[in-house]
Amino acid sequence: KTSEDHDSNLNKAYSMAKSAKKKGASLVAFPEFFSHNWFVNKPKRNTKFRDDTLEQRKELTKSLGLFAVISYYEATGGKTFNTTVLLNPKGDVIGKYRKNHLPNLAGFYEREWYKEGDLGLPVFQTDIGKIGILVCSDVMFPACAHILFLKGAEIIVIPRATLKKARNRWNRILVANSIITGSYILSPNRLDVYDDMEFDGHSMIIEPGGNVINEADDKDEILLAELDLNKVKAAQSSYPCNIKSRIDLYYKEYSGFLDRRD
Repeated sequence: KTSEDHDSNLNKAYSMAKSAKKKGASLVAFPEFFSHNWFVNKPKRNTKFRDDTLEQRKELTKSLGLFAVISYYEATGGKTFNTTVLLNPKGDVIGKYRKNHLPNLAGFYEREWYKEGDLGLPVFQTDIGKIGILVCSDVMFPACAHILFLKGAEIIVIPRATLKKARNRWNRILVANSIITGSYILSPNRLDVYDDMEFDGHSMIIEPGGNVINEADDKDEILLAELDLNKVKAAQSSYPCNIKSRIDLYYKEYSGFLDRRD
């Protein structure tokens, strides 16, 4: 559960990661902007904000010897991004993803706070599997998950900040992403109430094929699961993943919309 205090949130994340390590975890993942209150609920011009630092997050994984998927607010080259990094047990950044699909509506003024991602849809090879990352509303665009599948992703981590009133919608779309990719889906969600926004918690771990194997309640909780990559291999060689992708068709149809800006 996220509080108003940045350092307190980081300390809680460290404590929970430490507990997860004691229980056998080798990979931990945290919700979208887990160290901050939900600052994008207001237009940027009206909001004071403490800058994020990646160094604190690197120290967290280095001290515990874990792989970690961690969200932060990145400022670089005069631009800002909603960025998620993959850190190895030495605290090194071995992968970086910037959120590509940004809503701009009441409570989610994301386009005012940061730019659309510019790093594509990478998949990162690690000792524990091939890991892809999407963030929250990216999963509403199935092409993203499909591209990660084509690149060989075995685990897709999806940090999010979704509301209690939208739980059913998000449960369905996360399960669908597992089905169409044959991958494990790890989706940590925020748990707090900020102004009139009630974030849902209910983080999920979904195995290839869409079966939910662990789901949090509406309280602070550490979700654990053993990931069997043989299940990924089996799912990705079965229906629907074994149907030939029509890249030629998608390219032809999508190219007609390249000049469109929403």
